[in-house]
Amino acid sequence: MSIDPTIATRGVAEFSRQIERYGFLFREQQKHDEGVDAQIEIQDRGMGNGRLIGVQIKTGASYFKERSKDSFVHRFGKRHEHLWRTHSLPMILCLVDLDCEKIYWQHISDETVSQTGKDFKILVPIANIIDDLTTQNIARLATPVVASTDFSVHGPSDVSLATAKRFSANIILHTRSRPWSQSEIASVIRQVTRELKNNTYCRDANLKAQFGSKSADVIWLYVYTSEKDASIADWVCRSLWIDKRLDPSFRPLPLKGEHAGDDIRIEWNPKAGEIARIFENHRESKSEYLPRVNRSVAALSKIIDPIASLIGEFRSGHFDEATLREKLRPYLRTILEEEEINSGKGASPTDCSKLSVHFSALLDSLSNIEIILRDPSPRNRHALAFMLEQQIESAKEHLPLFIYESKQAR
Repeated sequence: MSIDPTIATRGVAEFSRQIERYGFLFREQQKHDEGVDAQIEIQDRGMGNGRLIGVQIKTGASYFKERSKDSFVHRFGKRHEHLWRTHSLPMILCLVDLDCEKIYWQHISDETVSQTGKDFKILVPIANIIDDLTTQNIARLATPVVASTDFSVHGPSDVSLATAKRFSANIILHTRSRPWSQSEIASVIRQVTRELKNNTYCRDANLKAQFGSKSADVIWLYVYTSEKDASIADWVCRSLWIDKRLDPSFRPLPLKGEHAGDDIRIEWNPKAGEIARIFENHRESKSEYLPRVNRSVAALSKIIDPIASLIGEFRSGHFDEATLREKLRPYLRTILEEEEINSGKGASPTDCSKLSVHFSALLDSLSNIEIILRDPSPRNRHALAFMLEQQIESAKEHLPLFIYESKQAR
């Protein structure tokens, strides 16, 4: 159905005017986020409380042509049905009558949506006009407040670069105590993201000097249903928040998921659980795992100080970036060899989970050096040196922790 964009814009404006009159906060969504035109948030003492509802707004006479006895009939296809019913926010459909300045609404749910062959329909009651009484019913649909005792946050990890303060953290849902809906998980993500924005943690003195008490620029969150799933990166969903003020050239690639409020995008994992089953079937024994990772760490530990020394000489101006790459070549070859040796293996033994975390972090930090040097983006000597030094510091931080956990695992 082709809709005059002017009419659609007027409908969004009319919905905003009316819903704000009843105390909701209104946020229009980006134009490319098709299927969800806006989000509304409940206010508590004049402040948004994080409880959200997604809104699809339809405007124009064509949406009022088909009626049943006491409802307007709205028909839609499979794509919108899937988007609305699996969205992390509760969704309502609103039909705007500009001539009468009336807005009719219906909650989109399993109870209100019915299938008609290949397509779907929803009945929007004529009695459901946005007014003082019905907005109380709308407010009851908003995402719930989740108690902090129902989940745990592991982190944050400071994964900052010289250009941006970045945090990453894992959320473990306590699934034994309660079931979880997508809207509840999204509520937890918004809550944890808000708390991390002003976290002042820095992983080392260099970053502390760089950022001080600056608020975060980027926050990644990964949600798991157990510690075991976290150890094999079998996430239920992951989210990304990026401060709008961050220079676009310093921003990470956006997630392809849905908008979940507060400028957060959530990507749901359609194969959650499959990874766990695969890893469980291919879990290594300690007799296989420990010799391999210990040998790798022995090789990697020998190159950390030489790499750090070369980076220091580069910072001091002893040679240029091209010479640095050439001097680092044999060490980068060692890192790539160890990556290849350890790729495609089964899950680490259950009682080596902490050891596995530090091993992965150590190898990833050193691998990041090759990734940074491969980046053709222009940067000055000190910015490049700083980014490389961060990875070396991270490797040095995880090396003694790996050694300690290795002794405990024997």
